[in-house]
Amino acid sequence: MNNKKKERSDKRILLTFILMIAACGGIGYFFGMITAKTEETDTLAKAVDVVKDVVLQSFPVLFMIVAVLSIIIPTIGYIRCHKMYQKLQADRDNDELWDHLENALNGPLITSTLFSIANMCLFLCFVYGAVTDKIDERYGKTVLLIGLVVFVISTVMGIVIPHLVIKIEKELNPEKKGNVLDSKFREVWMDSCDEAQQMMVYKSAYKAFSNTNMVCIWLIAITFVCAMLFKTDILSMIIVCLIWFINTFSYMLHAAKLERRG
Repeated sequence: MNNKKKERSDKRILLTFILMIAACGGIGYFFGMITAKTEETDTLAKAVDVVKDVVLQSFPVLFMIVAVLSIIIPTIGYIRCHKMYQKLQADRDNDELWDHLENALNGPLITSTLFSIANMCLFLCFVYGAVTDKIDERYGKTVLLIGLVVFVISTVMGIVIPHLVIKIEKELNPEKKGNVLDSKFREVWMDSCDEAQQMMVYKSAYKAFSNTNMVCIWLIAITFVCAMLFKTDILSMIIVCLIWFINTFSYMLHAAKLERRG
């Protein structure tokens, strides 16, 4: 009975795989037809140029907005956590407040990290547009200088907020070790975690690895279509494949080392 169920399951998986391949082939044919048609009229190329220009002109404004938010939102989150920590100091036996504070500390830590990545991306796009003269003249050297100052402030806050959050966490759990400014912080912090906390990190890391692999597959397909339709060059595909290769290779190599030790 179990063997029959396994056979049916294997057949279903194979059928799903074949249908996915067929669907990808159909999508590829569809985009190939679009590419052929648009190359004849050259309308798509003109539309792409307009979109590129609009996106480049929007980078300075987007960067300023995101940079300001990256300072305000994590700071507000940290202030809330600090107030809860002060209340907890007066009532150390309040387990409910303790748990609530532990969960709340994730807020400023996550937002600060994500905003730092977004800031880096938007600022570099801003600088690229300014240096290559692809951004409107009204975004001159003064705006670029202001953007640089805002970027430095937001970057500093992206370091300070996690440092303050980790400081509260270490006050709550004195066994925790590590300094955010130390290059080996993650290693020291992991060594100070108990087995349950380490297991949570391992599970989260594997989930991130799996998600990255899936995202890379979709990004390769998207960058290939963009290269064919919008003439964006193949560098983006190469970079995605490189990230995918490094992610997979590092995981498999480390897993093999752990297996030999075990």
